[in-house]
Formats: sequence, structure tokens, C-alpha cells
Amino acid sequence: MMKVYAILPRYDEYKGYLVKEEEKARAQYGSARCKSQPLDWPAPLEIVADEEDTGIPEADIGLLTIGSLVLTEGAHTALREVAEQYGQLLPLQYGTRTLWLWNITNVPGALDKERSVFNDFGGVANPVFSAAKVAENAVFKLQEDNFTGIYCTDTFRELIESHNFSGLEFEELDVA
Repeated sequence: MMKVYAILPRYDEYKGYLVKEEEKARAQYGSARCKSQPLDWPAPLEIVADEEDTGIPEADIGLLTIGSLVLTEGAHTALREVAEQYGQLLPLQYGTRTLWLWNITNVPGALDKERSVFNDFGGVANPVFSAAKVAENAVFKLQEDNFTGIYCTDTFRELIESHNFSGLEFEELDVA
């Protein structure tokens, strides 16, 4: 039986990132929010470490904004093919290094709306996924949670674990 997981960045244990000059970035880039739409950036977006995270280690896969993942050089090399299949990789300038923002644009309509539980605001409180819809989608997002969650199947989780990448944990969810 296929399993589906919510991908949860471990932001309490690892360094988080912030856009360096928010106003300038908004004017030049539009948004760094990954809401399942392709982003068109003129150049690498400059980021800095969250100053609250001084002394905290850098993860292989980190967080810039909700619904996004930041890949370090090693994670980018190992995950590039999968990342490009399910979204786009955008360059980030972090000091002298290039990191990568993974904007997941794959929205396969994988939610089983009949079995899922919704909150009073219409958002998903307890998602249940359609096995048929997730079978060919190793990484994806949902319209029903405003594209904030990132979900994956065993295939992607096993890929992350096979490389021992730090920074993520996986919460198992229901599949119908």
C-alpha cells in the first residue's frame, strides 16, 4: 500500500533563511512565495540566515517561506532531476554560495474530498489522499490548503533518506 507524507522542515533544529532586502526583492521578483505557480526571476534572489538562528547548523534542505524548500549544493545535485519534474529550481545567492529554491508546481488534485476533514474556514484539517492520483506524483501540493503544504510518496521519502539529507521530517497521512 502506497503511503503519503507531509514534508515538514525542521526549522527549530536548523538554520532558516530570509530574503535579504524584502522591499527591493518584492519590486524586482514579485514574490518568493511558492504557491504552485511558476516564478520568473531576473537573477538569483539574495538571502541571509535568520539572525535568530545564529549557531544553529545548516540543513541540507531548509526553509525560506512556507511551502518552499531550499536545497544546498549537495541536495541540489542529488535531487535536481526529481525537483525539475515536479516544479522549478530558482537560484538563491547566499553569501558567496548558490543555493536553490524548489518551487513545487505539481498540483494533481490528489485530495479525496469525501473522506478528508475540513476546518470552519474551508481549509483541510485532516487530508485523505486518493491512491490513484498520488501513484504517479512523488511530490505535490494541494489547492485545498492554499498550496502551503508539501506532500510526497514513499518514493521521495526513500530518496531523501538514502542520501541522509538533514532538515526534513515526514508525517504519514491517510490514503484511500
